[in-house]
Amino acid sequence: SGLALEVQLDSISPRKAEGFIVAEHPEYNELPQNLILVCGMIQPGKMDWLVEKAVELGVHHVHTIHSKSKPGWD
Repeated sequence: SGLALEVQLDSISPRKAEGFIVAEHPEYNELPQNLILVCGMIQPGKMDWLVEKAVELGVHHVHTIHSKSKPGWD
């Protein structure tokens, strides 16, 4: 609907976040730039979630790459 809400968070936990609305931005539009997300391959179910959330945040393109982990980055 083109409305964005600015929220102040009071508490954050692994399962929920609580806060209150501090401002409404009715004229909120998409960014003029195209946002591109480049990420390594992940499990198929998680990739669906990643694409869904990326689009919700305004990402226009999602590209995957094949990569190798560096020792100690696991």
